[in-house]
Amino acid sequence: MQSDYGMNWPLSDACWPTPWGTVNWHDLLGDELVAELKAWCDYFTRYSDYETGDFLPPGSKAQWEQRGRELAQRLHEYVGDSFNIELLL
Repeated sequence: MQSDYGMNWPLSDACWPTPWGTVNWHDLLGDELVAELKAWCDYFTRYSDYETGDFLPPGSKAQWEQRGRELAQRLHEYVGDSFNIELLL
């Protein structure tokens, strides 16, 4: 799980857990968690400086990192051992 400049989704859509195709994250996670993951990416794009990586006020890197840890934990609770959730900050 990672956020980068211009990304609006932090999970890989290139997961192939079954022979039937890619993961439908929305169906798996539901509206609320999908919206929270998108908001986490938006926060990064909105408040971090693409040249220095610093967060610009009112943004906070510590707050963004903590939210990422919380979301990664929730993701793990949703998907269990079906996927390896690794948070890249």
